Amino acid sequence: MIFGSSYLVPRIGTGALFVLLVTGQIIIGAVINHYGLLGVPEQSISTVKFSGTVLVLAGAVLVSFGDQLFAK
Repeated sequence: MIFGSSYLVPRIGTGALFVLLVTGQIIIGAVINHYGLLGVPEQSISTVKFSGTVLVLAGAVLVSFGDQLFAK
């Protein structure tokens, strides 16, 4: 984690790094819950949870690449 962070911060910035970290945690958490991995009880992904995950992913894309996507 420390080596990855020190490698990525100069390249993508701290804001994008932390947004991508949280996004990854949310997506992996949803997958773990859906399939019941690591001994947790299965909780299928509802439409609301899926929509929230997609919105978080869209936000991560905007934070990471928004300047490039909407540059004039």
